[in-house]
Amino acid sequence: LQEASRRDLPQTSPYYVQLHFQLAQVLQMQEQWQPALEQYQRVLQAPESAVNQSYQANAGQRAKEIESYLNELKKTAPEKS
Repeated sequence: LQEASRRDLPQTSPYYVQLHFQLAQVLQMQEQWQPALEQYQRVLQAPESAVNQSYQANAGQRAKEIESYLNELKKTAPEKS
């Protein structure tokens, strides 16, 4: 998926949103939070269409959850001297 996501695929392609959404899911399962968040944000930046609505709704929710989690990690991280 990562190799495919590096291709110059236009945001209007029917595969663009699906590819980046699936890559985000894999990265999230691997607990690679920041890269997953970036992939979900790519999904959200794609032009809206009937096909993309479900992906974009899910991506928006998951992006919010990851952002919230990362903010909590920052709050609980020990301060560096």
